[in-house]
Amino acid sequence: AGYSITPTSSGKAATPGTYQFMYEAVTEISVPKQQRSYKMSYLLNPNTKYIAMKADLSDYSDEEMGGQSIIVMDKGSAHIFVETGGMKMRMSNGMMGQKMENPTDQMANYDYTKLQKTGNTKTILGATCYEYAMADKDIKINFWVAPSIKLSNWFIQDSGVIDGYIMEYAVQSKEGNMTSTTVAIKENINITINPKEYKKMF
Repeated sequence: AGYSITPTSSGKAATPGTYQFMYEAVTEISVPKQQRSYKMSYLLNPNTKYIAMKADLSDYSDEEMGGQSIIVMDKGSAHIFVETGGMKMRMSNGMMGQKMENPTDQMANYDYTKLQKTGNTKTILGATCYEYAMADKDIKINFWVAPSIKLSNWFIQDSGVIDGYIMEYAVQSKEGNMTSTTVAIKENINITINPKEYKKMF
């Protein structure tokens, strides 16, 4: 199956009260209607239920804002940690405004039990991927899934519908089309967020 990742559970136990990540999946999201594409990373820890998205702030703000924001999705709520200009701030979900369209919210609402394997395959980053598709009157979604990569998917949690990591997906809907492709998976990264180091902003 080419490239494979099988995380060992022997990893260090997570320090309570912090968020720790060992894998970073870099994705490129293209939105033809807006004629733009941007990169976003998913930070993954196979031993936990939370997951995070890491984005470069300059992609989302009109000002030249440097730094990065990490959005931790934990038990249905989002915690936003921003590091910019030497400051560490944490915000609740409503603060970023509508500019940061969060694909996770939209993707979490679909009923994935309707997914069908199409029989098509292709290779992404050296891993064999199988296509799954589903459609209703409003939307059509295609996933390319790599069974050899045992990482948790960021929006289909524990559904058992898909075997493997979603390396690419495409959504076609009335709102427009979007494609998200994994362009790199970095292993053995070590990112820890300790919320206590971030100043709460309201």
